[in-house]
Amino acid sequence: MKLLVAGVRRISGKSKKSPQVDYDIVRLLVMTPIKPRSGVDYSIAGAGWELQEISCDPAAYSQFMGLKYPCEVFVDTDVRSRGRSLDVCVVGLRKTASVS
Repeated sequence: MKLLVAGVRRISGKSKKSPQVDYDIVRLLVMTPIKPRSGVDYSIAGAGWELQEISCDPAAYSQFMGLKYPCEVFVDTDVRSRGRSLDVCVVGLRKTASVS
């Protein structure tokens, strides 16, 4: 999968509700074109880019630390169960190319 990535963010720590539970969350901040659209009760207008977050496996985090952002990357993905839903998760960096 090819993505235009603005950055990578990692959040880790201990849960306030259950201090014995650790968390480690990694997200890629992906740039996608703003797509004007509307429905019966809403309208979205704009131009340029917006950021979306995509889950990333914490084991793959270090692969994204040496990149110069923004950059175009090719990633490998996996589908992971997240409660009652499925989530696409980036599991690794395939190769990079610079963005002009």
